[in-house]
Amino acid sequence: MTEQKPVILTISKLDAARRQLQTAITLWFSEGDPVSIHTLAFAAYEVIHWISKRRNPHRRDLLLDSDHIKEEYRKDWNVFIRKHANFFKHSDRDGDATIEFRPILSDLFIMMAITGWIFVENDAMKKKSHSSTGFRSTNPITSRTIGVNSSKTTFQSKASVSFGPSRRRTFCR
Repeated sequence: MTEQKPVILTISKLDAARRQLQTAITLWFSEGDPVSIHTLAFAAYEVIHWISKRRNPHRRDLLLDSDHIKEEYRKDWNVFIRKHANFFKHSDRDGDATIEFRPILSDLFIMMAITGWIFVENDAMKKKSHSSTGFRSTNPITSRTIGVNSSKTTFQSKASVSFGPSRRRTFCR
């Protein structure tokens, strides 16, 4: 009997985020488990957020560093926006706890992860060449009809649905 060697994958952080985002989107379109969608979408978003920020500190804001959030509420906003993902991933202090979760929050993380991915890809394309081939036309993540619009109006209307009007008034400018 021949012994099979275990498969070893070498994966970058960005590739891991791409895989997580693709899986979240696939689950979303197939109406898969909302907790899994959210956990994957948030994990992908967070990696893409930090990589895009590191590669281009002057890029447009995303969700964690949104200009639409008042500076005095930024820490509270980031705790609030991470609350569900952290709840789903960790149980070191609250193993018996429950949480109310609105799956529409996942849509926000998917959209913002795609936006961040576009920033990363556009930055990489600018460094490589000035090719006219666009990310959106060739990348499997955005090959479906998902609109990405992170304007203040879209952000605030999404915030109204996801977080309720009182939270939006607290956090948003």
